[in-house]
Amino acid sequence: MIENILIPTDGSDYGKTAIAYGVYFARKLNAQLTGLHVVDIRLIRGPVFTDISGSIGLPPYQEFLPAIESGLDAKADAILQDFRGQCEAAGVHPETKKVTGVIDETIIEE
Repeated sequence: MIENILIPTDGSDYGKTAIAYGVYFARKLNAQLTGLHVVDIRLIRGPVFTDISGSIGLPPYQEFLPAIESGLDAKADAILQDFRGQCEAAGVHPETKKVTGVIDETIIEE
């Protein structure tokens, strides 16, 4: 029997539909529901952000990457809070998990 349902969510309309299905099945199967948001490591460590200052001839802006990371982290928290709210409104008490990694690989590992 299914004991845990993992719902990867990105805050999109498709993600919200997946949450609704997850809630339905969690209630039917009396299963634990877990919401997962993956902060894409490629947005933080990718060449776009690390090479952009050099490509336009400027010294690197030291606070740029931490600001990007902070923004992505805040977005992830908001997405997971919305996930929790949608689940609790339907009477399901979910777990949430935030991970930084390559999205598809991280979902498979979880």
